[in-house]
Amino acid sequence: MINLILPKNKEQLKAEYRLRIVSVWLTLWGIAFLLATVFMVPVYLLVSERLDTLIDLPLEEVADRKGLESSEAEVNLLAAKLIGTDYKPTVQEAIEILRSVASSEIKINTFIFDGQMISLKGVVSGQSHLDDFRQLATAHEFFELVGFSQIKPDSESMIEFTMRLILKSV
Repeated sequence: MINLILPKNKEQLKAEYRLRIVSVWLTLWGIAFLLATVFMVPVYLLVSERLDTLIDLPLEEVADRKGLESSEAEVNLLAAKLIGTDYKPTVQEAIEILRSVASSEIKINTFIFDGQMISLKGVVSGQSHLDDFRQLATAHEFFELVGFSQIKPDSESMIEFTMRLILKSV
């Protein structure tokens, strides 16, 4: 049938056909982008509303959520026990556990990790707080106490301490 059309009309017809193909594809792509935009608007509204509520959270709720993050080591330990393999916590998990065990009276200044051993240095306001921290840290199944020393400065207000712990596989 195309053989019956004159050559100059044939070129014009092919150009119109290509233009129709391009316009149909552009229309389909436009409709697809429009539908995607329509479907994404509710998601955007929900996310922005949730973000606004998270920004306005009281500090107590934020602290509760941080407590959930610090229990990641315990969840990993339970999973390893269920599987039947040994679990060795990461350094980050060990530091988070030590920070969660430490009271507000204890300020840990440095963490040093070399191989199996964690050394931490800090200051504490009272002997009872230091004893509680040492007891809680050594009671945890990830740690074994290797060394402990404390220095009482001339002013009895702050006590410097150094603690060395071995990170155990459980």
